[in-house]
Amino acid sequence: MSENSDPALPKIKPPRPTKPLLPKIKLAAAVLMAAVIVTVILQNREPVETKFLFATFTMPGAALLLLTFLFGCALGVLVAWFRPWRKQR
Repeated sequence: MSENSDPALPKIKPPRPTKPLLPKIKLAAAVLMAAVIVTVILQNREPVETKFLFATFTMPGAALLLLTFLFGCALGVLVAWFRPWRKQR
């Protein structure tokens, strides 16, 4: 006799498959990062003077932050690529 065959008992529906939570978390993180980036850009529009070695540069603060970020990313990639402690295959 199969389970739930009595007509007096309520029928039990199988659980619906749930959607994974990770894509929602990734979307929320991307939206939050975009909001932070837009806020930083809007709050750093005034020009700043930067001295590097013997040169002086004037640029918006957001551009200086972007250049610093890109330089740091490039340096991180180079260190990861050429690290001497990397295991040889």
